Amino acid sequence: LIAWRKALSEGSLSAALATLDGLPEGEWRILAHTREQTALWFNEVEPLLNAMAHPKGAVIETVENDPIVTLSQARAALADLRQQWPRIYTSGLNQPLLEDLHESAEAARTHYLGWRYQLEHSSDPVERLLYHNHLTQIRQISDLILRLSQQSRQAQMDFLGLNQKETLPASVQTRDAEKLLGHLSSMETLIVEDAAERRFPAWADTFQQIIATQDQNVRRDLIFALPSEHPLYTWLVQSTLANKPL
Repeated sequence: LIAWRKALSEGSLSAALATLDGLPEGEWRILAHTREQTALWFNEVEPLLNAMAHPKGAVIETVENDPIVTLSQARAALADLRQQWPRIYTSGLNQPLLEDLHESAEAARTHYLGWRYQLEHSSDPVERLLYHNHLTQIRQISDLILRLSQQSRQAQMDFLGLNQKETLPASVQTRDAEKLLGHLSSMETLIVEDAAERRFPAWADTFQQIIATQDQNVRRDLIFALPSEHPLYTWLVQSTLANKPL
């Protein structure tokens, strides 16, 4: 077990597992249990954590192994969110899509916190040690999911403000539009790993150029020259046709 713990401290589950190989059948129960738990983390838990930590993580089937079923469900919910995200680029912004994104983020957060609670309150010292050995990555994933949940919720609220044309002043709607782009840009940073593939920074810059333009005719030309995939295209065009100031 000393060699096993040393391998764990060096961050190698495979080396830790190797220290337990070759033990005779019927060896001490604690060694057999340690081997079983280490194999579970090496074969199932660690791949799930790696898939959650990286936007282009490996696709993993939902695991039905009871000790980690909630972790598998969290991974599946986060994968759903990442798969839904490109719809923003092709379908534009709409309330059902924003709701789907937030629901996936919340499902991932709920399942992940459930898994963490289960491990943090485990009576199994081997399980707790394996958990704490991965605590840095586990906390990073918690932060990722929390930020996605918060940003998706704020984006929902800002989008609702854009649709209250009759009750909110134009200046408030413009502020909501600016905040909406900011929240979605933050989400994109967490979801799209390659900065060159991100679209919201350019869309936000274009919007800033429009609202900074004082000449109404020039602003109108900029709006009508927008590509239709810009997330605020419909709102900007409708506001312009209705002669609403930004």
